[in-house]
Parts: sequence; C-alpha cells; structure tokens
Amino acid sequence: MDRIPAYILAGGKSSRFGSDKAVALFSGQPLIQRLADAVRPHVARVVVVADQTDKYAHLGLRTIADLEPGLGPLGGLLTALSDCPDDNWLYLLSCDLLTLNPAWLDVLRKQRTTTSQAVAFKPDRWQPLLALYHMSIHRVVTKQLHSSDRSMQSLLSEVGTAQAPLPPDWPMVLQANHPRDLLRASQTTGL
Repeated sequence: MDRIPAYILAGGKSSRFGSDKAVALFSGQPLIQRLADAVRPHVARVVVVADQTDKYAHLGLRTIADLEPGLGPLGGLLTALSDCPDDNWLYLLSCDLLTLNPAWLDVLRKQRTTTSQAVAFKPDRWQPLLALYHMSIHRVVTKQLHSSDRSMQSLLSEVGTAQAPLPPDWPMVLQANHPRDLLRASQTTGL
C-alpha cells in the first residue's frame, strides 16, 4: 500500500466559530490534534497549512505558511501541492473535522483511476476538505486561484474527480463551523 501525505488546512479566520477552531477542545483535545493523531498511522506524514509557519509547533505538528495568505482552501491546496513535489497524491483535510474514520482514507485511495485527478465524497455536494488530490492539478489550481472563482466545488467539477461511495458510518455533523457543532457532535457520539 502506498503511503500518501496528509495536509490539514488551518489557515482560515474561523469567523463563524469566533476563535481559532483548530485548537477548540473536543473530548478534551484540540480538534487539530485529534485529527492528526487519527490519520498519522495511515499516512506518509502530517503537515498543517496555516497563516504562519510553526503556528501549531506547540502541538508537535509541522506547520507551513500559506504561499498566498487569505485565499481560502484553494490557496491552502496550492501550498500543499507545492510542498510535496515528490509525491503523486495528497490527502487534504480540514482542521475542524469532528470525525474521521481512517477507513475513509482507504475508500478514497481505492477509488483512484489512471485518469482521476481528485477523489472525494459527495453526499449532496463535494466534500473537498476530506479528499484526495493528484499533483497534476497544480496548474489548474494556480489558474483558478487567480480567477474570480476560488470555489473548491468548481475545482472538483472541472478536474477529473472520482466520486467515492459514502461510508455507512458517515456522521450527521462532519465539521465544526460553530461552537454549537461541537456540542451537537458530543451529544450524538457520546464523546
């Protein structure tokens, strides 16, 4: 089995959340730390993309700065693609994922084809921040980043994206966009 690096995006402003959601506690641990611990045994390495280098070094996480700050997840993806030129694929994850079953990474990996440039789940819309991206999209990401449409949905619609089957244990609340999402998730999971 090939080992693929995982990049966790944590460069957002967390404006809806009200504070840095990457370090919000969930089950007594910062969200970003829980996610890194969950994926680390299953990936080549874990790297965080944030607004500052070493921002999460205190958590033992290698953190690199966005190449072009303030450009959202698409800018974070460009930074990740630029950081791993020797790899063919990378996992892109959001720091606010409340749940990540490591088996989901295998589901994504197994859906790759010789023509796919990305693999993502699509319950109703693409889940771009729990997805797999191929290095061949670097040019497309750069072009889109300097256009008026920086939507990850548009990117996944433009490149050859394979749709991964939704896992049976897919959660009702996947990400923490508001503090109340942490409360709802802890009530439904018992954490």
